[in-house]
Amino acid sequence: MHIEFITIHSAALEATRNFYRDTLELPIQQESETSFSVQIGSTTFTLHQAPPGNTPFYHFAFDVPSNQFEEAKSWIQERVSLSKEHDDDEVYFPSIDAKSLYFEDPSGNIVEWICRLSDATASSEPFHPTLLQKASEMSLVVHDKLNVAQQLESIGVYSRDHQPASAEGLTFLGEREDAVYLLLMPENRVWYFSDKLSVVHPLSIRLQGASIEITSSGKFICSKDN
Repeated sequence: MHIEFITIHSAALEATRNFYRDTLELPIQQESETSFSVQIGSTTFTLHQAPPGNTPFYHFAFDVPSNQFEEAKSWIQERVSLSKEHDDDEVYFPSIDAKSLYFEDPSGNIVEWICRLSDATASSEPFHPTLLQKASEMSLVVHDKLNVAQQLESIGVYSRDHQPASAEGLTFLGEREDAVYLLLMPENRVWYFSDKLSVVHPLSIRLQGASIEITSSGKFICSKDN
């Protein structure tokens, strides 16, 4: 699985555009008064202005080169405050041999930089966000988790290690060999490295060979290319 495009919404579009352009020093690919796009590795990341009164936020993760976690952490913490969980500003996940750090952008998105020590490729260049390799995680907050898991199976997106999804908690969807996952979760779950509760917000995702959408009314839609 490969996440080619992510489209989300923001109630702080201008501040978020400035953050990705000026703080993270990522080039803006396209922009208008109501949207902008940045290329982060092999993933195109687009934000649209949210309707008045809506304050959507999301969680997503971008891959850091496998040999540059400490360098990336040093770079980012000079520019933003890292989020903490039990006073820790990083975490190691032994099940996937990866380290992560978290911070928020001006839209309130929970941004994760993850260094997959065994799966990502290394870099010989000094770290810079332009070396981020791709979006390797995108969270999907949904009303009916089990139903959505079945819909995703119908387009060939299965839970990691083909473990059955549960109605509660977090379920990783995707194959270990790809090291790219959709994170399926219900509402009202506390986000890791945050005190926020998960809420359904509209988004669209383009995978290699499939499309996923959560509409403004919270309806989940997915389809596979013919």
